[in-house]
Amino acid sequence: MAGYCGVDLCNYGVSQTLQIDINLMEFKYFLLKLATILLVLLILVENASASQSDTSEKIDAIKFGDLQWQTIRINNAIAMFIIEHGYGYPVESVMLSTPVMQASLPKGDIDVKY
Repeated sequence: MAGYCGVDLCNYGVSQTLQIDINLMEFKYFLLKLATILLVLLILVENASASQSDTSEKIDAIKFGDLQWQTIRINNAIAMFIIEHGYGYPVESVMLSTPVMQASLPKGDIDVKY
């Protein structure tokens, strides 16, 4: 009986091929998920080690120029509070007149003008 294909023989071959293809796709998907997880972990570990090494350095205080105007003092106080308590950087307020502050800013004697 040439050309005769019994139900068991034909279906068995097709189902085995499909099963292998499905397992291969599942394995590729698993490898993709594993690679993504490893990449995220690597990035997190790198960021954690970088942030630890940065905190060991001595950080100079961020100097705010204070022109003794109420509006500037309020703005400086808000910014200094956020920088000191939110980011952990030391801050300092330096009282100056306008011409002295304009000369001090390019030299680096103060960091923030208003």
